[in-house]
Amino acid sequence: MENSVMTDCNKPDNKISKHVHFQLSDESEVDQSYHESVKDDEIHAPLFDEILKNSAIFIISKIGRAQSKFHKLLWLLILVLSLSACGFQINRFLHLYFQYPVLLNLEVERKMHLDFPAVTICNVNGIKRQNEEYVSRKVSSESYKVISKELTFSVTIDKNFTNMNNNSGEMTQESDNFLNYNDSIKDYLKEDNRQSKIFIMNCFFNGEYCYENSFYQTSSPNYGDCFTFNKVTNVEEKPLLVSKSGLYSGLEILLDAENGKYSFSSGTIGFRIVIHDPSENPDPEERGFSISPGFETSASMRQTLIHRLPPPYKDQCAYYNVGERSNQTNQNDCQRLCFQKRTREICGCKDSNLDTEENLLKCDQKNSSQLHCLDDILEFIPIRTTLCDCPLPCISKSYNEVLSQGVLSINGLQERESSIYPFQGKVEFQKRYAKLKVFYSTLETTVFMQKPMFEDSEIFSHLGGELGLWLGLSLVALFELIWNLMRVIKFVIRS
Repeated sequence: MENSVMTDCNKPDNKISKHVHFQLSDESEVDQSYHESVKDDEIHAPLFDEILKNSAIFIISKIGRAQSKFHKLLWLLILVLSLSACGFQINRFLHLYFQYPVLLNLEVERKMHLDFPAVTICNVNGIKRQNEEYVSRKVSSESYKVISKELTFSVTIDKNFTNMNNNSGEMTQESDNFLNYNDSIKDYLKEDNRQSKIFIMNCFFNGEYCYENSFYQTSSPNYGDCFTFNKVTNVEEKPLLVSKSGLYSGLEILLDAENGKYSFSSGTIGFRIVIHDPSENPDPEERGFSISPGFETSASMRQTLIHRLPPPYKDQCAYYNVGERSNQTNQNDCQRLCFQKRTREICGCKDSNLDTEENLLKCDQKNSSQLHCLDDILEFIPIRTTLCDCPLPCISKSYNEVLSQGVLSINGLQERESSIYPFQGKVEFQKRYAKLKVFYSTLETTVFMQKPMFEDSEIFSHLGGELGLWLGLSLVALFELIWNLMRVIKFVIRS
């Protein structure tokens, strides 16, 4: 009986124990999750504390070791300001660096020897009277008489001139005659090689006689045949050298204008002289100076060299006479070829006033549409300079000639010269002959050389300086920063 009572009494206790067991089980799960989260925090907290407190970056370590929030915020503000200032300075430097600025270095070099320049000589009046018959065959005798007195073969024809009778749609007879005469003159100047070097009476270089093969023949649209002394035609060939300066060194030439034998159509008697680099083609239409009979003209030179930097630097210069530009001796050659190329593409012909090697049909100056096309290209190309890739040369040489003149006297000729022309009277001599002297006033060369403001390695120096100044960063600290960032990224990915 007692056992039965005791059994009955124990039943409720079992229910209570089960209930307590389930309650304790739930609480233990909560406690376990809480302890796990606390454990994770305890694991992660040392990671960030370690990064902050042990950072090689001074400001970051100060943030990690600060005891109060105020101090942490203060150091955080300093970090933000330092980062902003550092970023601003780095951006400013990089902006300047990628503009590729240059420094111009000036040097004056004294040399024992200097390369002598090329000297090109053109007769201003390129057609003789005896050869005017060649020209007059293409125009009527009456028109030729008028034209030969009033017009020159170097006149550039404006498009409005050929359009002077637009209403009737026909050119006037005067313009027709002029164009026939102009074309005839150009054909003669190009085809006639008989004038050769006849106007060069004698030549001396450094006191020694220079022979006929010392001159290289070139052609000019306005002056016909020109002759260049000391022309370099290939890479292997070297220009002449001079080792002395002064009036009695260099080149001395006596020229004969043959006054009275040349046409009066040009209105000018004398010679066009161009002093230029031996490797470049002469350009008497745009450069040079003129000398007259009856005078001795002295050209005193001082050599100047300019070395420019190729792309990506500002001038973006090019090396002419080599590689893809082997057919271009200078910037002017490049521009001529570019102009002829555009003329060929747009107009289908080439400008007869520009002497290029391209074998193309000349534009007809009597054809108004072709003439308008040429004028449009002349106006268009200067505006769209990007159409012609003709930068400045990386190496350019100039001679800064200073001219002086004196009256040429037959008594002042050297004995070897006067013996050649004993029959010449003083008056006739001064009307016909001109003397040219070309020499260096000094063997010093002025060199302007561009140099990069920043070498490639300097970018690291400047960046390191800014990072060190504003953040106290060194290369080792930078690697440590990258390492800590990688640890944080791994933590974020795992969590």
